[in-house]
Amino acid sequence: MGFLFDSLKNRSPVKRTDRRKENRQKKEKRILPDFLKYNGCYYLYEEKECRKIDVSEDLGETHRLAGLRRGRIPRDFEASRLKAGTRIYRIYGVLDDSQLAAHSQETYKVYEMVSREAFYESLYGSGPADRDGRRRIVFSVK
Repeated sequence: MGFLFDSLKNRSPVKRTDRRKENRQKKEKRILPDFLKYNGCYYLYEEKECRKIDVSEDLGETHRLAGLRRGRIPRDFEASRLKAGTRIYRIYGVLDDSQLAAHSQETYKVYEMVSREAFYESLYGSGPADRDGRRRIVFSVK
């Protein structure tokens, strides 16, 4: 019996903070894409801009930044990188709302409509999955 206690006594304990650090390192950190949700559809910023003369009808303003909690679905007029109060506009010549413009600082950023599947693909990509097959990702806003 003394042998058992001696072997346990010489063993170094695993600290709880070490395990937490390991778990954090296992999670893949990704940047949340620049997106906007309007009228139930998702729009991604594709590095395009337009002029003030190209925008037409004012659709409203963003209410707040999209939440980053896991499993939360963004609501209409939420965006990942636009400040609350940013004005959203239709673009002349685009009849089906496949593109929208957002007034950001001195420019008008053009957001293109994507399917729900393409939106979630841009969120999760092809990152590693855990034992249950779910993807564990930590998002951060740039």
